[in-house]
Amino acid sequence: MRQALKESNKVGLAKIIIRSKEQMAVIRVVDDTLVMETIHYPDEVRSTADVPNIPANDTIVKKKSILPYY
Repeated sequence: MRQALKESNKVGLAKIIIRSKEQMAVIRVVDDTLVMETIHYPDEVRSTADVPNIPANDTIVKKKSILPYY
């Protein structure tokens, strides 16, 4: 499985059960090791409007470089 995922440059999708709760997981290859990361169903992810204390959009000002161009 590791070799197939690595050669195809894809990830695997799995349905797992942890503490009697079903979850989705992604299986990927990292440094020749299989790594499993749990992911959330869309109904478990909150809208950004429901998350408190999100900072407003900031204005980013480009600074002048102090290093000379060569």
